[in-house]
Amino acid sequence: MQGLVLEGGGARGAYQVGAIKALYELGYEFDGVSGTSIGAINGAFVAQDEIEELEKLWSNLEYDEFINIDPEDYKIIKDMDYQVKNIGKIAQAVIKAIEIDGFDISPLKKYLSKVIDEDKIIKKGKDFFVTSVKVNKRVDFEYVKIGTKKRGTAYKDIVDSASLPIFRAIRRNGGISLDGAFYDNIAITPLYDLGYEKIVLVRVNTETTAKLLPNKDRELESEVDVIIPRENLGGLFNFDKEHVNYLIKLGYLDTYRHYHRLFGNKYYFKNDEKHDERYFLNKILSLDEKTVEALSEIFGVGKKKSKERTIVEVIIPEVGKLLNLDEDFTYSDFLSSIYEEKLIEQGLDRLNIYDFDKTIEAVEKTIVIDKESIEKYKDNFERFNILRAVLNKSDEDYAKLNRGNIISLIINGFKESKNI
Repeated sequence: MQGLVLEGGGARGAYQVGAIKALYELGYEFDGVSGTSIGAINGAFVAQDEIEELEKLWSNLEYDEFINIDPEDYKIIKDMDYQVKNIGKIAQAVIKAIEIDGFDISPLKKYLSKVIDEDKIIKKGKDFFVTSVKVNKRVDFEYVKIGTKKRGTAYKDIVDSASLPIFRAIRRNGGISLDGAFYDNIAITPLYDLGYEKIVLVRVNTETTAKLLPNKDRELESEVDVIIPRENLGGLFNFDKEHVNYLIKLGYLDTYRHYHRLFGNKYYFKNDEKHDERYFLNKILSLDEKTVEALSEIFGVGKKKSKERTIVEVIIPEVGKLLNLDEDFTYSDFLSSIYEEKLIEQGLDRLNIYDFDKTIEAVEKTIVIDKESIEKYKDNFERFNILRAVLNKSDEDYAKLNRGNIISLIINGFKESKNI
């Protein structure tokens, strides 16, 4: 059996909408879904097999359709994020919430009461869990399986899972509901316990902490495939339409990249059979001899016995650090990042799919470096290295000042290699 797990994260849930759309296009089918907070709301549409309706909801969403709030108060909570560095904003939002007895999300509850169809969920037959926290005389934690309790309460159980403390308290059966993230924000456990062999987890938070409480940490025998954004998705309550649609597209493209249908770090390039690691390595090794020598001098490392060794042992590691690539970066990461630097300078839209070969050809046409310029670059780098030692400048300062020139030099080296 194959299951889908959706992490909680407020407005960042828009990222999951794009990811879910891509997963279905790629042929994935899910026997069960488990969600926390906004993940529970998105999960309801998956349980009902209504993916188009989910995208339609988010694409047309306005913040006042989610919450009754004064525009000035919305500005206070919009960019709220539960991190220590944002403690001031969190405190401001909490104080405001106390003053008005919590922000009112009745528009969201009213909408969900209309679109969540418990009968349809039961008929579709998917296992659907939401994470629940109830506070009465004690705190009770539970994974609620929708469709197995009293009929007519499904949408309430789903909304309960998204009951953040700054929202107006939801009272049921003499107790208060809290956001499911206080128990398990990545609710793999209920699907795992049912024997799901394959689980796809769509995260929306880039922080390494998976849960607020470590009560469910354990080794999983199930195969867990994690789709995680490479960039921060913004404030928990930023429901501005432009931002939401950005996240939907980002989740969609990231998922295609995750399954190797696209490649790139900050941009997205079409993948095909020829774009394997051998293709990228050969391209990197084609760097012309004079550029390799110039880069060796710039990095203060003597040239190795062969051009290829110098590239592999000196240039790739040094430029990889300059580009802030992960330690385990691939040749495709390396080469695409080099050209992406120039695409960023040119202000090219990130959320499009590009043809890699046509893109690098277009970038190379914009780079013109003659032999005198190369010597000038080398002199400048040497002077800067001396100044760095005297003025105690950091590697970060070095990268900021010289990365653009080094990237231009490398791209020119690829261009020159074609003319040999």
